[in-house]
Amino acid sequence: MERHYGAGFRMRATIDPDYLKLVYVLKGAGSFCFTKGVPAGSTRTLTFRAGDAVLVPPHTVHLLRIAPEDPPVVFVLCVEPRHLSQVEPSMNLWSAPRLWRRSKLSEECRMVMQHILFEQTMRREGHGAAVTAYALHLLVTICRRHASTQPRAVSHALPETVPVARVQHYVNELEHRFFENERHADVARRLGLSKRRFTQLFRQITRSGWLTYIHHLRVRHAQRLLMQEPARSTLEIVFECGFGDLSTFHRVFKKCTGLSPRGWRQRQTTGHPTLDQAAR
Repeated sequence: MERHYGAGFRMRATIDPDYLKLVYVLKGAGSFCFTKGVPAGSTRTLTFRAGDAVLVPPHTVHLLRIAPEDPPVVFVLCVEPRHLSQVEPSMNLWSAPRLWRRSKLSEECRMVMQHILFEQTMRREGHGAAVTAYALHLLVTICRRHASTQPRAVSHALPETVPVARVQHYVNELEHRFFENERHADVARRLGLSKRRFTQLFRQITRSGWLTYIHHLRVRHAQRLLMQEPARSTLEIVFECGFGDLSTFHRVFKKCTGLSPRGWRQRQTTGHPTLDQAAR
């Protein structure tokens, strides 16, 4: 779920007895103050900012304080204890608050939450199981990192075949992975190709440049959300679609459609072009 906090927000100390919370900070700053789950008679404060991730254990009294000059927007993943015990039966790992600052682990939290939002939006067959699987993957990654081992990289199941088939497989996967934060050069390296060769094959398959194609997929999904999920905030749409910030979202959306997101939504309600027509 997404949560916005205004400059005047005040939170009472609270406790979540039945689940663990993983919090990804999209923007803003603040701190969590814990008074249980730490040594008796003491408190622990974790100060966070955009790009960080925070683990709030179950049965932990905690208080959220926000930075008035920069109120946070966060995404929260709640996990039931039965899933925690599947990953780490002793439950020791989940008993203490933790903070990850702009690290591979916080980036993993961001990516998993984007996948979960996408599954909840599209509601494809098996989406409930997919959401659970993504959450479990994140818990396993945290567990392995805590044990000082490198988390296993997400496998894209690339076929061991000719380069054009590898790029075609990647293009097919993009339909469900366009929101991931991956660089052009990193994709080429992962596919075992030079950046130049990858670019050539990608254009041959899609008749488009790599970034232009990804922008099209992101804008198309943003259009879907604008029409089907009117209650979604703009920030949540930006996050789910994989845009880095609001200004980039507005600039790319207008470049692809000729309209601002608000103008495009208003135009659709009057019976103008369909989603795909407007995205071309």
